[in-house]
Amino acid sequence: MKKIFIPKTGSSIFRWVVTFIFSVVLFFAVVTVAVVAVLRDGEVQIPQRFASKIISQINSLSSANFIQANRIYLSLDDSFEPEITISNVDFLYSEKEPFLSFNSLKTKFSLVDLVFGKFRVTSVNLDSANLSIIRKNNGSLDFDFGAENISKTEFFDTLSFLKKLDEYFVIDEMERFQHLNLFGLTAQVEDQLTGKIFTVDGARFRLKREEQALVMGFDLALLSGGEGVATIEANFKSTIGQIKGEFGILLNDFSAQDIANLSPEFRWLSVLEAPISGALRGSLNKDGKLNPVNTTLQIGSGLIKPSNDIEAVAFNSARAYFSYAPGSGEINFDEIFIDSKDLKATADGFLIIENIEDVPETFVTQLNFTDLQTGGFGLLNNRISSNSASTTFRVQLDPFDLEIAQFYVYDQNSEIGTHTDGFVSVKDDNWVVSLETRSGSADLEEVLYFWPKKNINQK
Repeated sequence: MKKIFIPKTGSSIFRWVVTFIFSVVLFFAVVTVAVVAVLRDGEVQIPQRFASKIISQINSLSSANFIQANRIYLSLDDSFEPEITISNVDFLYSEKEPFLSFNSLKTKFSLVDLVFGKFRVTSVNLDSANLSIIRKNNGSLDFDFGAENISKTEFFDTLSFLKKLDEYFVIDEMERFQHLNLFGLTAQVEDQLTGKIFTVDGARFRLKREEQALVMGFDLALLSGGEGVATIEANFKSTIGQIKGEFGILLNDFSAQDIANLSPEFRWLSVLEAPISGALRGSLNKDGKLNPVNTTLQIGSGLIKPSNDIEAVAFNSARAYFSYAPGSGEINFDEIFIDSKDLKATADGFLIIENIEDVPETFVTQLNFTDLQTGGFGLLNNRISSNSASTTFRVQLDPFDLEIAQFYVYDQNSEIGTHTDGFVSVKDDNWVVSLETRSGSADLEEVLYFWPKKNINQK
């Protein structure tokens, strides 16, 4: 066997190289550990030269909008993912005009992509902003952004907003993106249609990517100056690159008047004074048009009060399950229920809005009762109990007038069927009631079963 001898000079060089490499690795390891320790322990301010490059990379994501900021900090999160914090962020139009300001912006990015010279955002968090919103008489929205109302957009178009989101999510720089969070949004909302002013407090907006789908959601508290606080939660899900999607909205503790002003399909609720909670579920088609909306409303104890000075009619609770195609002028009730001292009823049917193009004030309704139970209304001798009743009526809201075209009731206790027509209206702050009831088979004894003898006019 032959032996291989390494010259001492070569051996020394080999040991020196190994020692050098080991020292370099150890140095970078120590530096890396030190850097990680510092970044994990707190934020490190990035020098202005590098901060400008980061801002430039962020602005490259959009040609229409830009951001400006004074200080940028670098840190590591619990998963050792790099996180950039930008304080006092201003968003600007392409003309460099500011339109929105946040106290801070936090963004995470892919370290692997950054090593290869690519800036790939994985998440964005924005905190604290102020804006004011004006709802015009025609339903359009004006937005004033920032504490000093530094800019205005004349009309907020939900469809354009969704299209703009899709444009962002199909570019290469957003392929790693996972979620966006906006916290602490505060707004003043003025409704010119009703003259009301609301304050939005602590609003949050969330957007996340689920494979090839975008899931959005927001929640907020709405203060109107009274004791109660109304809240809204909403969500929307669509496939990236498509407008088609599904949405859901939860409403809690709104006044009936506020719900009535949402859209023409809710205007019939304007005669109520009561708290309402509920849910709306629907979807957008491929063109961004609304498909039929399914609605559930739970109405708390309240009053039927069509005018301010009229004596109100109290009820304990009510609910309505219905659907409508926005703009069609027709509502289909799967169930409408009311519970009060002298009336408990469950029905289904439909409602037609006669003047959908204007502020709706007139409706035609047909209801079929599956359960109808009445008290005496302080007038009748006996109660009515029926599972076979129907009515068609026309309602005008202002001035209030309920015109009953027909109201058929078959009473199970007396086995009498009756037909009623007439009207109920408000005149000079008084209720005016005129009803005519007929029966093809009832005799005097059966009439007196319901109607007190003392109220019969004798000639």
